[in-house]
Amino acid sequence: MITPFYDPLKILKSDLPRIKKDDVVFLGCSYTSGVGLPDQTTNWTSIFSNTIEKNQVNFAIGGLNNYSSFDLFSQLEFESDQNVVVLEITELARIQWYDQRLHNVMLQWDKSRLLLPVYNDHFLIFELLKTLRYFVMVCRLKNLRPIIWSIARPGLLIGVLENYL
Repeated sequence: MITPFYDPLKILKSDLPRIKKDDVVFLGCSYTSGVGLPDQTTNWTSIFSNTIEKNQVNFAIGGLNNYSSFDLFSQLEFESDQNVVVLEITELARIQWYDQRLHNVMLQWDKSRLLLPVYNDHFLIFELLKTLRYFVMVCRLKNLRPIIWSIARPGLLIGVLENYL
């Protein structure tokens, strides 16, 4: 099952399906959602789900940021333990907010770069690690089986994440 949802303010998702025993959950951006594929059965998430004989529950959306993926994960209700949860870490600068007119703005495409002194790579890695700590803790408490992978610049993240996880 590919699960479409839309929350224009990225605040609260409602009517999320309860994650059942035979489900595998996917969180991430276009790499995980299969944007551009003519047939979703060729998406790696479908192939992976079929290989481990689980039902696919794919919450990935093209352009989604890490904060939204973590927020969505925090709202999921798992029927049982042992579910596999696949979390794709996307580009760190995909931070979204809304301006005064509720236009969606993303740091990654902000041409002015005014926020760069604060939202630099070191700060974004620090924020990611804090949130990953909670993700891992919740997975352990709920006896979930996490898989974490990243499309973010490998040289930037790999060493940090290998030492952390």
